Amino acid sequence: MLMDTTMTESYKEGSPGLARYEEAVSRELRVLLAGKNVSQKTVAHALGRMGIRETPKGLSAKLNAGTFSAAYYLALKDVINAL
Repeated sequence: MLMDTTMTESYKEGSPGLARYEEAVSRELRVLLAGKNVSQKTVAHALGRMGIRETPKGLSAKLNAGTFSAAYYLALKDVINAL
């Protein structure tokens, strides 16, 4: 789910109760990346091979914000676990 900065800011302001979940999701994916010793660049390229367009910078922004769709989260987990 692609979100511009304005949408992300208003989303967070409108749903402050989600902040701890966004942080938990971001942390979980970062732990997976670290455990596999895989770079975000590698994951972005693997997503591309699955037909999911993503840049390393875009992936980093999404991981920092912790705001993306459940489908994107599951795809990331699959990609990271497969590497």
